[in-house]
Amino acid sequence: VSHARPSPSRTPERRRSTSPQTSFRERYGARKQHKYLHQKTAQPLPQRS
Repeated sequence: VSHARPSPSRTPERRRSTSPQTSFRERYGARKQHKYLHQKTAQPLPQRS
């Protein structure tokens, strides 16, 4: 019971605190990295070929 109590108690508090920042930062970072990776990998591939 002691092990299952800190798990759910820390999950909502930490998730709610980093929900807006993590969501925006993760979404922006993932989008920027995906576009950068896609452009870098898609440009040199067709150009080199």
